[in-house]
Amino acid sequence: MDKKYYKKDCILLLKNKYIELQSQGLTRYPQRSDFESQDIVAIKAILGPWPRALEIAGIKPPRDEDRLQKNREKRIRAKRARTAARKALEKERKSIIKAAHDEGFRGATIIDTDKIVFDAAFRPYCEENLCGQYGANYSCPPDCGTPEEMKQRVLSYKKALVLSTEWEIEDFSQTDRIKDAKAQHNAAMLRLIEKLKSVGYDGFMVGASGCSMCKPCKLTIGEPCEHPDKKYSCMSAYCIYVKKLAEDCKINYDYKDNILPFFGMYVFD
Repeated sequence: MDKKYYKKDCILLLKNKYIELQSQGLTRYPQRSDFESQDIVAIKAILGPWPRALEIAGIKPPRDEDRLQKNREKRIRAKRARTAARKALEKERKSIIKAAHDEGFRGATIIDTDKIVFDAAFRPYCEENLCGQYGANYSCPPDCGTPEEMKQRVLSYKKALVLSTEWEIEDFSQTDRIKDAKAQHNAAMLRLIEKLKSVGYDGFMVGASGCSMCKPCKLTIGEPCEHPDKKYSCMSAYCIYVKKLAEDCKINYDYKDNILPFFGMYVFD
């Protein structure tokens, strides 16, 4: 038959064990491991958490209520601060997204840069030089940097505003139309970035195509870049897996019904 415990029994168990420990030359408080499982269950059920049980038994000095109150208040303040920070972050995010939509971007999502997937296997596509900019533009391979260097540049910032625009393109033979669409996409990004920088969001642009601030690029005539702080490379130069990025951001990636999306990013802290 199970033994029935009362408060006085639990207190006596703890006191007797404490006296026993002292007689053995031990200065520690009684621990749960010093008791049978049924004694432990009873003590915790009747006297509460183990430190509190030792206090009730008169073995452990009572807690400093002022200190405990201060700790409680400190935890409350910390929780409120975390809540306020989350609200501020959400407000910030909504403000940035609204600015992007106001500038005409169809898709706009903020993600952590460490969630971006890079794949150096994309670099050979640049080497095919279908755009004619390989080795002819400071913002394009090989002059922009190695795949690893480009990746680390992105990862040196915490956030990325992923942006997309959509354009009516009947087929990929409309090269002039595609080039114009990319130019308009990048121009909208530059306008948006100017607004973001004016309110303290410092970072750099990743365009839908390579930099076209100088035509032709000064690289072609052996002169240094005139805009080293403003030039921008494209998503391909950074070896970003754009399809995966679009999926993670829940932004349409596929060319369908003659609608072709273009992508860019603003990387910032």
